[in-house]
Amino acid sequence: MPKNSQSSLRFCIVVALTAAAPLASGCQLVAGLGGEAPKDETGGGGSGGTATGGGGSGGTATGGTGGTTGTAGQGGTGGGPAQCDTAASQVCAPPPGAGWSAPFALAPEAAGCGEQFGPELGSLYNGFDANPAVCDCKCGTPTVNCSTSMSAVGYSGPNCTVGEGSNSISQNQCYSQVLAYTHSLTLDTPTSSCAVGNVTKSIPKPTWTTADVACAAQKVDAVCPNPEDACLPVPVSPFTGDLCVMRDGADTECPAGYPSKTVYYTDYTDTRDCPDSCTCTAQGASCKVAVARYTGKDCGGNQVIPSTTVNSGGAACIISGTVVSMKPGNVTLGSSGMCAPGTANPSGMGTPTGATTVCCL
Repeated sequence: MPKNSQSSLRFCIVVALTAAAPLASGCQLVAGLGGEAPKDETGGGGSGGTATGGGGSGGTATGGTGGTTGTAGQGGTGGGPAQCDTAASQVCAPPPGAGWSAPFALAPEAAGCGEQFGPELGSLYNGFDANPAVCDCKCGTPTVNCSTSMSAVGYSGPNCTVGEGSNSISQNQCYSQVLAYTHSLTLDTPTSSCAVGNVTKSIPKPTWTTADVACAAQKVDAVCPNPEDACLPVPVSPFTGDLCVMRDGADTECPAGYPSKTVYYTDYTDTRDCPDSCTCTAQGASCKVAVARYTGKDCGGNQVIPSTTVNSGGAACIISGTVVSMKPGNVTLGSSGMCAPGTANPSGMGTPTGATTVCCL
């Protein structure tokens, strides 16, 4: 290229790089160096590219092919999900499998679930105790009928020994000595009866050793080493024990990861009761009769004071020694006795229901 042509080209390039500078005579705009390329020029500058222009002969600059548009850079790596803090307040709980509940925590029923756990899944009970009903038979007083049947018994021996025979005697009837025998007086036992008794019942309230409420564990937004595990909060007071899962029934093996098994119940049935009535038995009733004694036949002569009392079912030696006749008076009630209560046997029982297997970590 001639020297003056080289100088002109350099001048044109300098001018073209100057913002808003008009082109000098004999200069052409070099594509890619700024300004708008002529419409009949090929290879317009690519956006953001660097144009490489080769100088044409005869001092005419031909626009170079536009550079390739740059590829946008990829975004930086963002922060990943938090890891489950198993060293402190969180635990990775394995999935229990089909048929089991989601993990939950147990709290005393009176305490409730609080804020960290919930909602409540229902109450669970353990250690059922239902003592039998207490049945008390209550009886009234007996009805007593005194017997007026009496007998004068003769004895061949002194002081009413060596019995020989007997004769009936009525109230207020005089009885005299027969032969030289001594005589006693006997009074038959009364009859007594009791009405059917009434039963009062007391049914103790059933109790549970443990009364808990199950509170659902809320999943923590964190990941566990095993992606199938759930990151859950560790139960603290008032919650008792570890996280658990449950399912209906008592004869169920615990799922993997939840080895500690306890059978709870959700309710109970109660058939305990007492009979409506009971048997009362009359006991201890007695009657008596006062027997006047005389020193003469046919209740004559002197009356020996005091008279002798004969109780029902018993006997008293009356005619002996100077006494040769006797006269029993009217039979009267000695004691009504009592109506002894019979046994009022309780029936039925309390039975826990709604067996639930609870397995804990």
